[in-house]
Amino acid sequence: MILSFNNIEKVAVENLRGGEGVCYLQKVNPTLCNMKMYAKITIPTGSSIGWHVHEVDEETYVVVSGSGVLTIDGKETVLNVGDISLCKKGRNHGIKNINKEDLVLIAVVNE
Repeated sequence: MILSFNNIEKVAVENLRGGEGVCYLQKVNPTLCNMKMYAKITIPTGSSIGWHVHEVDEETYVVVSGSGVLTIDGKETVLNVGDISLCKKGRNHGIKNINKEDLVLIAVVNE
């Protein structure tokens, strides 16, 4: 199966996970086994995905363009193009775009 984000609706989500501003999600459906979500997330300047805990699943972010500040388990770090962030079960994270260009991520959530 081959899919294109160019053919997937971009949905605006206000205050994603309690974050600031609006983020735009393009979710792939269907996903692979044990995969809860596969999506392209666009975070405009000043917007964020709020801090949240992954109690029963894990999430991976891959930065496609832009950069942002990731907080994982209370520690802040800058993510740039090509960086990968892993948030394992029981851990927490959030990310904010503090730059002038959109921060674009591929996000994968697995059970």
